[in-house]
Amino acid sequence: MNLQVKNLGKRFQREWIFKGLSSDIPQGSFVVVTGANGSGKSTLLKQITGAMPQTEGEIIFTQNDKQLPIDQWYKQLTYAAPYLELIEEFTLTELLDFHFQFRKPLAGIAIADMPRLMMLENQTHKYISDYSSGMKQRVKLGLAFFTHCALILLDEPGSNLDINGLAWYRSLIGTYKGERTLIICSNDETEYKIKEAEISLLINIMDYKTA
Repeated sequence: MNLQVKNLGKRFQREWIFKGLSSDIPQGSFVVVTGANGSGKSTLLKQITGAMPQTEGEIIFTQNDKQLPIDQWYKQLTYAAPYLELIEEFTLTELLDFHFQFRKPLAGIAIADMPRLMMLENQTHKYISDYSSGMKQRVKLGLAFFTHCALILLDEPGSNLDINGLAWYRSLIGTYKGERTLIICSNDETEYKIKEAEISLLINIMDYKTA
């Protein structure tokens, strides 16, 4: 699956958040989006998911030379961000069972093994509401990487992770990215400078600000 962004722009009321962003992102790319806090990185990711409409321009997903309609984009991507909510009334076991009723697990990974791969094997019957912020972030990142998809979108993936959690997250990229496209929004180099994964494209959202 390939992703094209053509002359993309987003405006809130009279203020342009960014304008004129264009890029071709072939399957397997590793894209990093940087920019000051509040500059529009999260806005860009939300547009790519189809959850937020653009003010101008186009976002085009193509698969086998056919353009995918927007109501099919969600089947091709996963998304992890600090502001996304988990279903806190579920235990981890229940959350995984629920999630994978709708999505396929990544080939070679059994759902039963995912708590161990998230470093949460002793927390499976605890409610998500009782998890720490770091534990919740590991669940979000685990779901993103362990779900079968063509595109992984991560917004500030190191949020709430301690040193061990950050090392675990970095290992996910080296082990599970594979031929999938990965787009990370971050200002922290420790979140995207990974020895096992070469960056294909670096986008500074500040380059697309209007005067």
